Amino acid sequence: MLKLELTEGLLLDDVEASIGKMALLKAAGTGISLDDYGILTLADSMGLSAIAEGVESVEQKNYLARQGCRAIQGYLFGPPLPVAEFEALLPEQRARA
Repeated sequence: MLKLELTEGLLLDDVEASIGKMALLKAAGTGISLDDYGILTLADSMGLSAIAEGVESVEQKNYLARQGCRAIQGYLFGPPLPVAEFEALLPEQRARA
């Protein structure tokens, strides 16, 4: 159930060491995603998913969908919120309130 989000810079600082560490984490059942949609091809070639950050328009969302990116985040969907405000938006939380 744990997924680590890695930055492109972290991966490229020492590619060989990064690949080895990611293989160990993946073997232990930890999911790994890359956090920048400029590296969709890199993520795909390594068998990783990519998380697109900073998505602010429908055009960006549609472009990413066409490229096969399924995980996106950004102001298009809403601003960052404190945990309590986020939880208040969840259906289960509203049903309990």
